Amino acid sequence: LDLSLQREGSDVRYFPNGRDSPDVKNNAERIQIFDAIDGQKFVITVQAENLAERSQQYALVATGCFGGVAQTLDTSQNIFDNDNSKQKRISLIIGLIFGGVCLVVLFFAGPVVLRKCKARRAAKRREQQQKEEQLKAERDEEIVAQEAQKTNQDQSFQEQNEELVMQQGHKGDTELDLEKEKDQHSAEPELDLGEQANSTEP
Repeated sequence: LDLSLQREGSDVRYFPNGRDSPDVKNNAERIQIFDAIDGQKFVITVQAENLAERSQQYALVATGCFGGVAQTLDTSQNIFDNDNSKQKRISLIIGLIFGGVCLVVLFFAGPVVLRKCKARRAAKRREQQQKEEQLKAERDEEIVAQEAQKTNQDQSFQEQNEELVMQQGHKGDTELDLEKEKDQHSAEPELDLGEQANSTEP
């Protein structure tokens, strides 16, 4: 067992037998404080360095001018009365087991999860490509439909022009026929008068 003492509010720790570190050899240890002030508090620590069994009894004596005969030593922080090392060990073991199980699960399930993630990403890429191809096909169909509509309009316009030309041609033929008829009608009386004049001569 190792004895140490610390003044409350100070970082300086006092060790037994005039040493500046724990005395791991002697089983009788003493710490003397010569500059204690009235009202100061000290924390006495007894820590096990190497035990043959789980616990060991010991005696602790504190002497000095304590201002009375009442025992004012605070033993509420006695490590043996407040030993929770078993619970800590159980928690540590459970944590190690849980961590080991998690590592095993990750080792075996990790590749499966990665493959599933890759498959999902590939499916999303394929779906996106299909959507893009569908949009492209729709745009191409729309362009083809517009071109077909334009072709139909051009063809209809051409047919209208041809019909108009044909109508104008028929009109011209009709006017020529009328002019020919006029010429014939104007020419026939003159011939008749000439023939009558010729016929009246003896």
